[in-house]
Amino acid sequence: MMLVSAITLHTVNNLTRLLTYLFAVLVIVGCSTQRGPQKTETSDRESALFQGKFFAAQSEKSIGNQEKAYKLFQEALNISPDNHACMYELARLDFTNNNLPAAQDYVNRALLLDSDNDWYHLFKADVLLESGLMEEATDEYKTIIKLNPDNLSARHELANVLIYLGDYQDAIKQYDVIETRLGITPELSIEKQRLYLELGKEDDALKELEKLIEAYPHEVTYQGMLAQCYLDNGDVARALEIYERIREQDPGNGMLHLKLSEFYAIQGEEEKSYQEIKLAFEATDVNVDQKVGILLNFYTASEFDKSQLIRAYELLEIMTVVHPTEAKSYAIYGDFHFRDREVEEARENYRKAVGLDASRNVIWSQILQIDANLSDFESLESESDRAMLLFPALPEFFMYNGIANVQLENYDKAISSLSVGKQLVFDNPGMLGQFYSSLGDSYHALEQHEKSDESYTKALELDPNNVFVLNNFSYYLSLREENLEKAAEMAQKANEIEPNQVSFEDTYAWVLFKQGKYEDAKLWLEKAMRHGGDAHGEIHEHLGDVLFKIGDESGAVGQWVIAKELGGASDLIDKKIEDKTLYD
Repeated sequence: MMLVSAITLHTVNNLTRLLTYLFAVLVIVGCSTQRGPQKTETSDRESALFQGKFFAAQSEKSIGNQEKAYKLFQEALNISPDNHACMYELARLDFTNNNLPAAQDYVNRALLLDSDNDWYHLFKADVLLESGLMEEATDEYKTIIKLNPDNLSARHELANVLIYLGDYQDAIKQYDVIETRLGITPELSIEKQRLYLELGKEDDALKELEKLIEAYPHEVTYQGMLAQCYLDNGDVARALEIYERIREQDPGNGMLHLKLSEFYAIQGEEEKSYQEIKLAFEATDVNVDQKVGILLNFYTASEFDKSQLIRAYELLEIMTVVHPTEAKSYAIYGDFHFRDREVEEARENYRKAVGLDASRNVIWSQILQIDANLSDFESLESESDRAMLLFPALPEFFMYNGIANVQLENYDKAISSLSVGKQLVFDNPGMLGQFYSSLGDSYHALEQHEKSDESYTKALELDPNNVFVLNNFSYYLSLREENLEKAAEMAQKANEIEPNQVSFEDTYAWVLFKQGKYEDAKLWLEKAMRHGGDAHGEIHEHLGDVLFKIGDESGAVGQWVIAKELGGASDLIDKKIEDKTLYD
């Protein structure tokens, strides 16, 4: 036990001391100025002055005016220099202000005048402890105990200091005395057992637990502690005997089953260990957090051992049955499904979790990520809407909402969410760039080209190598036949960053086509064909357009026919084929 425990115990007992002290103060104040054989007019006047100062000081102290109270106590002490109550009050104020030498001086002076005052001694012990004078503090406690052998609080505090000093045997002696007054208590017995173990006295430690079990025969926790002691001493048979006795007394004790699981695991009996874990999961006295901790171990183990994965899912199912109103039951269930790429099952469990506890933003993020991966934009829109209301300071939920509304062609709503969300981004250029990119897409769809171009430009300022922005911005400029040189530069850069991407090669070819560089456009479309573009009608149509421009009319018509068969071509494809000519 650390020293801080002893100091804390002082604080707990201060109220009792204070009540006793306040009663005594009345006696002290009334008597301390009447030490002569008879009263005189002067002594009466001094007594009245003293009492006025003293009680004025108490009043100031009670309302927190410590500085004024201190001054008044000093003035009272000047009137009655031998008043130990004043000295004690000054000592306490110095202690509060961490002026330990002055506090010790005043309390020593008070004790010279009233050496049998045990609360003065207790306060002095406090000062000594705070000053780090442990040996001197033990002397004070011993003095208090000598004055009042039944002061159990002082004995307890003495034991704490002795433990801090490493004198475990003498601490146990103090506990023994307390035990003779109070009887056997779990707190004392367990502490004595711990101290005996520190002293290497295993037999005495066992006796303490046995004594405790005899006093509390129906409390299986203490039997479990005894079993653990036997395990620590290598006596497996005795430990198992106690565990089985506990099982008979309390077969539904989940903590027992956890202990037995650990026991069997140490013995190498893996199946028995797992069966005990199952019983522990079926018990209600093992809380959700403990069960989640066990499942996290299974989470790691099941990545390498699929037999553990089967067990993990069995435990997950048990936990949701036993704790159907606990969000954590479904959250960790979702984590397993998500890891195992069972995303729809993961989303179902995550939804149950937020249905029970909507305050977990991490789970909302998982749900929205799954919505996006499944291209379930209606769910993404509605669930991100709710997440934005719950977490109005988190930008990622505004981003998801913007993306969903772009896909659902709710461009005005997308712009609204994205415009708010970007204001919430701090120290994250990548995320801010995504906001501007999505804003660019939204403005383009609404044909607000100036705002679209501004958004894409800001996105590239934040992330110059964002290939999707480079590609999209380039393509949209080419459609409008504006700033084609810049469009070509961006399209070329996207291909340099991520080569062999069909859509990027097609965009670059289309920009070159708009620039009238037909042979170069043909080369890039042929590259796109080799990288999988031959399955896309749009690319065949683009190649047909290029071939027409370089004078290969039959080749152009052939490509347009293929484009029509594959699908994905423009609305003009039939007219191009029929008239064997190019229409923009």
